[in-house]
Amino acid sequence: MIPRLVHKVTREYWLQRRAYMDGHAAGFARAQAETVRQALEAQTKAREFVDAAEHQIVMMALACVERVAASLGPGNVVLALLTEALQEIKATRKLTVRVSQSAAKATREMLARWQQDHPHVEVMVLVERQLQPFDCEIESELGRIELGLRKQLEVLREQLSPVAVVQVQMSDAGADQMSGRAL
Repeated sequence: MIPRLVHKVTREYWLQRRAYMDGHAAGFARAQAETVRQALEAQTKAREFVDAAEHQIVMMALACVERVAASLGPGNVVLALLTEALQEIKATRKLTVRVSQSAAKATREMLARWQQDHPHVEVMVLVERQLQPFDCEIESELGRIELGLRKQLEVLREQLSPVAVVQVQMSDAGADQMSGRAL
């Protein structure tokens, strides 16, 4: 009788021990799963915050550029844009530059100096009333270029938008790898 009792007590002990260990393992697995879920949720919230902040930062930077441009005046801004464009234009015989009234005088003066180095190019400056103060258009036999500040900022916005999308997609891939999901 005593051996049976010892066997029964020993068996009960190991059953309890096994149940305890199984419960401990199940609880530990649930805790790990909850930790991973919370970490992924925090990463998603952080990514959303960064994405929203990135858009705001880009918009603030572009607004600052517009304010600085306004303080420089249309003449200076158009001259800077025009100077950069003229460095790229090589093989042309005739240029027509269209600007607003507020940038006409400075543009004519700058192009007179530029033409001394490029006497083979015929340059004409036209005042276009429909152009905004910071707008400038160059036309040659090769085509037409819009150089206005607004156009340049629009191009920057377009260039910066895909960057934000690529960063989000890369972050999503990293989150998928962390959670063990394959793409």
